Amino acid sequence: MVSEVQQERMRRLKEKHADGLLLWELKNGFELSPRESDLVLETARGILLEGKAVERGKHRVVGVILGESAGKTMEEVKKKEVVVTLDGGIEDLEYGRRHGRMALRSMRMLRVIEEGIDQGVVFSTEDLGRMLGISVRTVKRDVQRLRKEGCEVQTRGYYEGIGRAKSHKARIVELYLQGKTYAEIETHMRHTMQAIKRYVETFGRVVYALRRKKLRLHERSYILGISEALLGEYEKLYYQALKKYAERLKEIVERHGGGAKVLEYKELDRRKEGFRIGDGGKKRRGSYAGN
Repeated sequence: MVSEVQQERMRRLKEKHADGLLLWELKNGFELSPRESDLVLETARGILLEGKAVERGKHRVVGVILGESAGKTMEEVKKKEVVVTLDGGIEDLEYGRRHGRMALRSMRMLRVIEEGIDQGVVFSTEDLGRMLGISVRTVKRDVQRLRKEGCEVQTRGYYEGIGRAKSHKARIVELYLQGKTYAEIETHMRHTMQAIKRYVETFGRVVYALRRKKLRLHERSYILGISEALLGEYEKLYYQALKKYAERLKEIVERHGGGAKVLEYKELDRRKEGFRIGDGGKKRRGSYAGN
């Protein structure tokens, strides 16, 4: 039972967050209903933030590059700087309100680990403790609890021992294909409802690209804005779903794939190289800056 004090604190925190500023503009500046404002915010986050590194709520941290032996000292191993999400904003606040502070800490830990691996690094328990502001002892206790409950927690020693496990994103989509609800997946996998919906939407775009575009792996990855490793997992899941989860797959395609606007790879590549659209619809060389 959430007290009135906690509800008031949640309201103030939401209003101070950047998402809250946007919601205020949508409700007051554009006179949208609360429900319409929430939908616009969720759509914007799904389109603009998927696969993008933004500064607010994210931090640059250093991790050990995947494949480095766990027997090496920190001076010997190769390291890399990556960007991880320590504060997911309103999503995190809502998750903590529904599940409690311990569950929120676990969710953030799993998210940081997944984001690190997706960028090619793995974190130690010391790294996680420093990022989350907790002791190494607390990290180890949380890791043990999560593993007993069936969660893959890929800390450095664990990863080097067994290799990369199936990503949480792929596992979440698989559970959805099996018929699990968003609420059930949220409880089992410790990811926010909004994040789960984004993963399913991205999977829908992957299916669209697989069915309609004859592209190589790195080209599809570039167009969809996700890593090649995750794309490979989604593709494997798609071919499994064709036989095992046909009805659920059809639902995902109809909901998330039909309206996907996937540009041709060459067009995207030319834009990346500095081409822009000139008069008469012809492409000509030039910089976006100042145009």
